[in-house]
Amino acid sequence: GSGNIASDPMLTGAGMLKTGSPCIDAGSASGAPASDLFGNPRPAGSGVDIGCHEFADADGDGIPDFLEGEDGVLPDGDEDGDGLQNLQEYILGTDIFNGDTDGDGMSDADEAAGWRDPLIPANIVHVSPLGDDRNDGRTAPTAKATFAAALELTRECGVENIVIASAGTFAGEGNRSLDFMGVDVSIVGVPGKTGTVIDLAEGGPFLSLHGGETYLSRLSGLTFLRGRGETPAITLDGAWLTISECAFRDFRHRGTPDDYMFNDYDFSPACIMKLSNSGCRMERVEISYCSYSPGRPLFSGTGSELRLDRCRVVGNETGFAPLFRVRDTRILLVNTMVAKNNAGSAGGVAFLRGQSLLNAVNCTFAGN
Repeated sequence: GSGNIASDPMLTGAGMLKTGSPCIDAGSASGAPASDLFGNPRPAGSGVDIGCHEFADADGDGIPDFLEGEDGVLPDGDEDGDGLQNLQEYILGTDIFNGDTDGDGMSDADEAAGWRDPLIPANIVHVSPLGDDRNDGRTAPTAKATFAAALELTRECGVENIVIASAGTFAGEGNRSLDFMGVDVSIVGVPGKTGTVIDLAEGGPFLSLHGGETYLSRLSGLTFLRGRGETPAITLDGAWLTISECAFRDFRHRGTPDDYMFNDYDFSPACIMKLSNSGCRMERVEISYCSYSPGRPLFSGTGSELRLDRCRVVGNETGFAPLFRVRDTRILLVNTMVAKNNAGSAGGVAFLRGQSLLNAVNCTFAGN
């Protein structure tokens, strides 16, 4: 309605206005205070700005005058020496003059590059196959040995809970059937075959989320091996998850004809992931050389959303089941390759039921 805008307000990470924001000069002078949240006089331009911040930028460099001070700063400079340019810092919402805005011991640049929030302190726990669960987990030399032990230290609210996994192979009890217990957690490993490997040893799942976790929960830099078809590697029920730079390889299942796909689609097993009223975003993920007989989809879902961006789904065999088998679920594939998968004569790439929808943008489907 009148006095409101229905477009992107263009705010920084700290909630201040950016150059070009539709909120600039769009407020009402009637009843407006004489100064903004930071004590800057209103109006700074031809009219009062909408919101608590009055944007004034005399030199037009994108950084408000009150943050630059009398001497000013260059937008491409780096006042605090943390590796982020001053304008980048303003847009992120970090302190131009402090290289560690949230005071958690990691520079703003490192946090921004590593999918972390430089405005929220981090609670970091280390885990290594060479560690010991009796350790405190607070440094790499005193790492925990299992993910289960590390996750016990990530129940804090108001912080970023991050588990940093070293290179090496994690297997056995304590490294599967994990649960974030309703708290957003990031597990960050070392990508690649010689990086952080999760050997499910034909068991699983690795992770089951059901506590309303959001897309701030993340798996990154992990390679999953030897999952088993009866149990998905990841199960989401009323939870959301981001997976980046991970790989799922060499999952195997050899069942009987009774395992064939003609069961209830809402509750049928899947190999990589099963979603129920949930969401998953995959970025730069590879799913390759997984084989299931007589039939298991890679993904099954009900009432969910699934996005694959810059992913590779290559060389899998689903044994007369489709790669994706969903009901009332939206699938979006972007810049993704789906190639050389064998789904058999009764399979295919996707089996969609109910109000399901599959959109593919700049994708390659070949040799399936």
